[in-house]
Amino acid sequence: MPSDASERNIALFHQAHEAFERGDTEAMRSWFADDFVWHEPGHNPLSGDYRGADAVFGLFGRIGKATNGHFDTHLEDVVANDGHLVALLHLEASSGANSISMSRVNVYRVNPDGRVAERWGYVGDQAAFDDLFADA
Repeated sequence: MPSDASERNIALFHQAHEAFERGDTEAMRSWFADDFVWHEPGHNPLSGDYRGADAVFGLFGRIGKATNGHFDTHLEDVVANDGHLVALLHLEASSGANSISMSRVNVYRVNPDGRVAERWGYVGDQAAFDDLFADA
């Protein structure tokens, strides 16, 4: 049986994901803990650790510029417990003649207050993802 905290974490994630889809960074900001760290995997100019909401929103801006706004994540499912949340997504993005369509998994560590402390992202084909953002 899900705990109240896991249900809260899922509800907060849905609010944050909807804010992301709308481009509402202020609504997303309240979901991030003050010391939030976004870990972006791979071997491309966007790879690395982004600390704090402003750094993450800067990353989002770079992704939007690199893809001319053609970066869509479709939420397929979300599961959570009291301390972690996993979002299963399908990612579609393009840059020039290069495009990708693949699964994406985001794993979040959630603080007891429901704010997210860390995020790790995984994609179905890291090499193709890296190629798409090679010039970002």
